[in-house]
Parts: sequence; structure tokens; C-alpha cells
Amino acid sequence: MFTQRRTTVILPVTRYDDRLASILDARGSIIRKRDFSQVSPFSFRYLNRELSGYTSEAAKIIYMACVEASIVMVMCDRGMCSERVMGEVLKACRELKAAEVYLFEYGKKGRVKGTKHDVRALIKSICNRISKLARPYVHAFATSYDIIDTANAARLRDVLYDVVIPGLITVEEHLIRLTLEYADVVQVGRTHLQHGSPLTFGCPTAWFATRLGRQIVRLQRDANELVGKFSGPVGTHAPAKLAVRDPLRFEKQVLSCMGLGAGDFSTQIVIPECAVEVYHRLVMIAGVLANLADDMRHLQMTEIAEIAEPAGLLEGASSIMPHKINPITWENIVSLFKEIIGRMVTRYLDLGSNLQRDLTNSASGRFAFEMVELLFTQVKGANRILPKVIVDPERMLYNLRLTGDQIISDPLNTLLRRFGHPDAHAKVTELSRGARSKLTTLFEELMKDSELRPFVEQLSRQHVSVLRHPEKYVGIGPSKARAVVRRWARKFNLAT
Repeated sequence: MFTQRRTTVILPVTRYDDRLASILDARGSIIRKRDFSQVSPFSFRYLNRELSGYTSEAAKIIYMACVEASIVMVMCDRGMCSERVMGEVLKACRELKAAEVYLFEYGKKGRVKGTKHDVRALIKSICNRISKLARPYVHAFATSYDIIDTANAARLRDVLYDVVIPGLITVEEHLIRLTLEYADVVQVGRTHLQHGSPLTFGCPTAWFATRLGRQIVRLQRDANELVGKFSGPVGTHAPAKLAVRDPLRFEKQVLSCMGLGAGDFSTQIVIPECAVEVYHRLVMIAGVLANLADDMRHLQMTEIAEIAEPAGLLEGASSIMPHKINPITWENIVSLFKEIIGRMVTRYLDLGSNLQRDLTNSASGRFAFEMVELLFTQVKGANRILPKVIVDPERMLYNLRLTGDQIISDPLNTLLRRFGHPDAHAKVTELSRGARSKLTTLFEELMKDSELRPFVEQLSRQHVSVLRHPEKYVGIGPSKARAVVRRWARKFNLAT
């Protein structure tokens, strides 16, 4: 019996300084609404409201404000500014609005002159809310990408741990449940889209649970290795060095407020491989989900019909053939993989930077978080459909018998080899073709063949039983499937 309970994940060792909590709370007020004037399907079709506090532009402003606040917090802790100054800056960062920052960046004809620079617009928004006494401490010693790269690392880590990884573990939970429930339900194995040796339905679901589980663990690792930076315009810490004796420690303290570490070295930009490894992992996971979806939709084919969706699930029905229930959720998962894998090429291209930094990854980098949205759309689809999968054991047995006993060619070949036949494969091929041409069974041809009588006499009762009842030829598949998924259940603290 499989009992669901709340899952736990391996959290990063450190998170945010408590003083940033009130700024981060603003993430909860970001409301994502459908907007049919936009070209991106994320604006209306794939509306992942769960991600709006992390992947939206409004969320980006909140995270950048947290980095700016962290600088002033560390300066206050070091006695470089007063608590009053820190309080003013924290309050200003809490009150920031993305629309206002963008107004300052792009301007408004006749009213506001635009900065044409996102971080300068952010600084202006903060400074407009604080006293002249506090303004010199905003953005002290920092370059734009000290703010942007650190904010992006933090929000990428957060969306993975807060939303994506728990969603993936729920998918894992469903795969474990299916494995344990159907570990003994016999199904024909298929290789090259042809009937092969039997297995049980729990074997492929255990395989997918293993693949997904491994990728979740690696995603946790990659997320933990995301780093920020506070090393100035070309990575020398020169601005901070003008004011503090230990700029490396200053950087560590600033990043620690965000729950991040620093890379060993940075230029104007952070070490790019850390984030690219995360995006690569997202593509790997998307591939696992797509493969699972492809297999499940094939098993739902009319000619196979070994699994089904509930008859009441009408959203997949054809526009003109109402009797059909199309596997649209599975197909969407496959389709989204095609989209996310193409975006990975851009992430690889963004690994390079001319000298200490250029802007060739600026525009392209703004699309990176859409990869999180794509994967999470897959995850939501999988979690919506997996609990509704109807498995048909009788149909599986029917399909297994469609090939007659031809599928015993595997155990027969193995047994003849074991008992010393010099060319077992050729002999079984001959028997198999003879059975098909004479419309008999492979077992009958075996028993009639005088050349094989010495080998047949060595068969045990168990061997004969397997040859006469192919559905018994599943080896240790069921027990192995159970053991494997129970290990993954323990790994993710799931009860079985």
C-alpha cells in the first residue's frame, strides 16, 4: 500500500538574512494574469502562477533590490553607515515597483527622462525614497552585474527548491506508486516496436523513476553550486578595496545575506558554467519526462490500449470525432521538450564573453528563465495525468498472447546454449520460422525435433513451465522494480 505524505528535499545549507524577509515577502503579491495582447504563450496559455514570484520581471526587481539592500546591511554591520541609513534603504527596497523602475529606465515623453539602463533605474527608484544622507550608500562599490548575476543566481536557486523540485518529487511519487501497484502485472516487452520478451508494467515505471530520481539529485547539487559575485566592474574588487581592507570578506558577507557563495574568480560577470549546468539539467529532466510521455501515449493507442485516461476526461476529445480521447497531455509534454532543448543552444552560446564582458548575452539571457517555465509546464502536466492513468492488465495479457509462443525464443535459445547446443540461435530461428509457416507453436516444433531430444530431456519442470507459459518469463523484474523504487522513496522521504 502506497501512502502519500508531504515530501522533503535537500535544502541549501544557508538562505537569506532575516532582514531581507520583508522585501522578499513582496513576491507573494505578484499576480500573473492572462494577457492576450502578448505573443508569448506564457502570457495566456501556460500561465504558471506558481512561478510568478521568481521568474517574472517584477520578481527580478525584488531580487535585485535584495542585493542592493545586502550591500547596505553589510556596511551597517561593519559600522560604515548608521542603522537609520540601513532602515531607510530596506524600507525603500520593500516599496519598489517594477512599473516604476521601468518608467525610470525608458522614461515618459515630456515627464521623465529615461536612464536607458535597468540597474541605474533601480538605483534611482531607491534613491527617490531615501534621504540625501543615505543615498551615497546605495550601490556602493558595485557594478551592474554584481547585482544582476547575484539576483539571478538567487532566484534560480529559489524557484528550483521552492517549486520545481517539489513538483518533480511528486512525479517521482506517482511513478513509485505505479511501480508498486503494478509490479506483477505482466506486459509484453517491446524492442524496435516489435514484441519481445515479457516483463511487468512496474519494470518500465521503475526505470523512469530511477532516471528521474537521479536527475533530481543532480539538480539539487547543481542548484546548491550556483554562485553570485561582488567583485566590481572587471573582477578586481578595486572599488571595495578603496574603502575596506578585506574586499574578499566583504564580498562573502554580501553574498551570505543572499544565501550564496562566490565563485573562485569573476570578471564583470559571474562564472557562467554554474547556471548553464542547471539549465542543462533542466533539459535532461525534460527529456526524461518526454520519453515517459511518449511511451505512455503509445500504450494508449487504439491498437495497444494497455492504458487509458478516464472516460470523463473530455478535454482531449476531437473537434469532430467526439468518441476519441486524445492523449494531449502526454503530447504536450513531448512538444515542450522540443522547445526547451532548442533554448539550450542559446545557453551554451552565452558561455562566451569577449574579454571581461560584452552585451552579446544580454538580450538572449533575458529568455533563460523561460526554460524553467517550460519544464514546470511539463511537470504540472505529468502530475495532472499520472494519478488518472488506468492500467488494463487483461489487455496487456491479450497483447502478450498475440505473438503466440514465438516470444519463448529467448528462453529457449538461452536453455539450448546452457545445455551445450553448438548453434542455438540458428536452430531456434529455424524452429520459429517453421512454426509460423505450419501454423503450429514453437513449443510443438521443439518437441517434434529429434535432433533436440537430448537437450529437451535436460529441461527441468520449471523450464518447461516457462516455455509453455511465456507470461512467467519475467525473471526478477518485479522484485527488482520494487526494491529500486523503495530506495528512491527512502531517498526522498516518501512513505511506501
